[in-house]
Amino acid sequence: MEHMDFLTMRSLSQTCRFLQKMMAKHHFYRVNKLLQSFHLEPDRIMSILRMTGGVILGSSVLFVMKIGTFKPDDIDFFVNKFNGRKFMRWIQAWSEYHVEEPEIRLDEIYPMRMFTMAHQLKIEGKPGSINVVVSNTSSAIQPIFDFHSTIVMNFINPYGIACAYP
Repeated sequence: MEHMDFLTMRSLSQTCRFLQKMMAKHHFYRVNKLLQSFHLEPDRIMSILRMTGGVILGSSVLFVMKIGTFKPDDIDFFVNKFNGRKFMRWIQAWSEYHVEEPEIRLDEIYPMRMFTMAHQLKIEGKPGSINVVVSNTSSAIQPIFDFHSTIVMNFINPYGIACAYP
């Protein structure tokens, strides 16, 4: 399963329950590998996502779905409008990441007003960054469907991986 893409694994998993369980375990293995590559503790991050209703999306999800095709430079977390600051505090408390830039007011940039703000966090002297995007809605997932590209229509939540396009 190490070299299979998401769709192949999904198709194969439909043949029996054993392969369904194996696929689910392997997806979480890949998600853990992604989080660890950004110096994040997978159990803590999944706990934060569960408590805040947050998701991981963007090109880093493609790393999980199409393993080995590339290595993402950043990881994007989306949280709802009620949990943005809480998510930021937890990330900074539970990791080496700190805010690199002042917050970016996205509601002034994007005319659709899907997002209120974004933060970029980095670890000094190490490559890669975390982007935390705060939705302007009570759902972190809702704005995903307004994007211009299907790349960001894949997301990871604490319960699995979702592909929102055919």
